[in-house]
Amino acid sequence: MPRYTFVCEDCGEYSEMVSSISEYDNSLAEYECPHCKSKNVVRSYEDDNTYCSVKEIKTMMQLAEANEKKYGKELTAKMREEHKTKRKEGMKQLPREPKVNEVYLYTISSRQDYEDEDGNFRIESMDLQKAKQHPYIHAIQTPNRFMVKVGQNGRLFNPYGLYSEGMETKQRVGRPTWKFITTNENNFKNYVKFLTTKNEIFLKNAEREII
Repeated sequence: MPRYTFVCEDCGEYSEMVSSISEYDNSLAEYECPHCKSKNVVRSYEDDNTYCSVKEIKTMMQLAEANEKKYGKELTAKMREEHKTKRKEGMKQLPREPKVNEVYLYTISSRQDYEDEDGNFRIESMDLQKAKQHPYIHAIQTPNRFMVKVGQNGRLFNPYGLYSEGMETKQRVGRPTWKFITTNENNFKNYVKFLTTKNEIFLKNAEREII
């Protein structure tokens, strides 16, 4: 399935639209920036995985030929194999077996102590109870539990949201306005992916089962 790269003229963020060639015009009419919801987006042809314009491509064979012109046969074949692997394996597995008494703590960019090997933003391990009170920790993994932060509305906490600024440290009756709940591994992975990428598709996927 072709991926089309767009840049938002309002917030400057890049995003991808996945669409069949035949449905491109309909998908484009409905497409909006996943970061700020603006429809003021333009194609970034330099970052596309298609070589020519959509109107020039009518079949998947033409798409393959266009990619080979841009990347060469060897690289195109490698890209196909990587795509098959991603479809088969899904998202990268998060660390599944923390050491005894160790917790993995996930946050957002600018709040991290370091980035792990998968590019996720992490905070140094600490006692679980302290971690659950830390305002900038949004996801916690222990040897046998996956926990995510939810706001006072019962939905997953969105640290990038329009009305989220300052909510991490806000308290009510001496307690935070958010809490951690236990979830399954798939929801946890989607939420962590959202924290890393800001792509709200992952947030919606995680919320779907929780709600």
